[in-house]
Amino acid sequence: VLDHFGVKEVVVASWSNGSRIGLEIVHRYPDRVRAIAFVCGAYGYSVGRILRLELVSLLPLAAGVAKQFPGPISAALRAFASRREVAGLIRQSGMVAATADTQALVELLKGVASCDIRRLLATFEAVAGDAAPELGRSVMCPALVIAADRDQFTPRPMMEEMARIVPSAQLIVYPKATHYLPLEHPVRLGGDLSRLFDGAAHS
Repeated sequence: VLDHFGVKEVVVASWSNGSRIGLEIVHRYPDRVRAIAFVCGAYGYSVGRILRLELVSLLPLAAGVAKQFPGPISAALRAFASRREVAGLIRQSGMVAATADTQALVELLKGVASCDIRRLLATFEAVAGDAAPELGRSVMCPALVIAADRDQFTPRPMMEEMARIVPSAQLIVYPKATHYLPLEHPVRLGGDLSRLFDGAAHS
């Protein structure tokens, strides 16, 4: 894509599982990435983390099992996403902060529900389940690790470890934020990303 559009260098902003993909990009093309930001995302889930009682590491395994039942899962997800009160249910779940743009979350949910669920789960299993901390150690460009204090999918200890692994990383923790931090604190996040990328552009 970069070659097609004649783009020599880029900055990369990643969220959630996109961070694992971002690591692959900067590892394979270090001369083309000027800076990278990891928002609520790390290098993948290692099964070994279960020994630290981080049950979230079972998510790729759960996705591998769930992809065997795409029909019922897809039907249930579509039914839930189409409920009139879904915005209120999301807010009451405690999975998002009070500042979240709930309508954007509903649209995100509807987008997921419209996907090929089997393929989506298989992709998650492959990306998130392929833990590769060594990729983080290869990042030499300026890096920003943004963690959410109440993230249930990439818990703060995982993000702190990510910041330790990436040699050039700066860690910022958003208090009371969840995994959906981009929809909860868009203005602050935009400012933090702008500072990182402006610095990379002038370096």
